[in-house]
Amino acid sequence: MTQQEKFINQVKEAVDKQPIPPIYNPDEWKGIYFNCYAYAMRMLVDFWEYNYNHIVGPGIISGCIKEPYQFEKENVLQYFKKDCKALGLKVLSTNLEEQISEDEYKIAVYVWEGRDYHFARQDSNGIWSEKNCWRGPIETIELEDITKNKDGYEFIGIFKVSKNVPYFMVLFLYKMNTHYV
Repeated sequence: MTQQEKFINQVKEAVDKQPIPPIYNPDEWKGIYFNCYAYAMRMLVDFWEYNYNHIVGPGIISGCIKEPYQFEKENVLQYFKKDCKALGLKVLSTNLEEQISEDEYKIAVYVWEGRDYHFARQDSNGIWSEKNCWRGPIETIELEDITKNKDGYEFIGIFKVSKNVPYFMVLFLYKMNTHYV
């Protein structure tokens, strides 16, 4: 197994272990090297261990990342959605006001066209949080600031994320549940 395959497997395992919606707990993330994308996606993995010290972003899991990284909003959104699919997650466009189910959470996406991206997430307590840069802290965000452009970053949209359970599994689980009632 290659280093890349080990890395992807560890990320998938880490994402599977993290609850949806995520719990706001900055202490859980102490001592590991990660960025805003890893935080929003619940990738509780030390990227430094795998020498991913510069480009950990949309496309890292699905293999879309190409050097040099293309920071256009279309690419960032496409790669984000492909990563979700590779991680067994379903992602749909939403807004701040839409109520989501208890097995979903929201991610806000920002792009500094041609330069960078930024991701934030809504935690189980309803509060939004973000990780600033690689060495920055995890901080909360005021609700009214979520859809604002900030420091060169353009607000792109809000997406709801959930585990992508195949339809046959839904039927199976439904039948199992009714069988035991």
